[in-house]
Amino acid sequence: MRKCTRCGVDMIENLESGLRLKRTPNFRVVEVDLKAAMCPKCGYTEFYTDELSVIEKANVMKAMDK
Repeated sequence: MRKCTRCGVDMIENLESGLRLKRTPNFRVVEVDLKAAMCPKCGYTEFYTDELSVIEKANVMKAMDK
């Protein structure tokens, strides 16, 4: 469970943001879906991805290419 960095309340997670992070030099995957988490108390919102395993695998492959 994500905690709000402003007030420490449990955030509401897995909200669809409709945003995709397009390929950058750090990612080999073409696109990564971004989800949102929102604090029900103060309204603070942040984006995150559950696709870290894909990113970590890409970083391992990148390191092996060197």
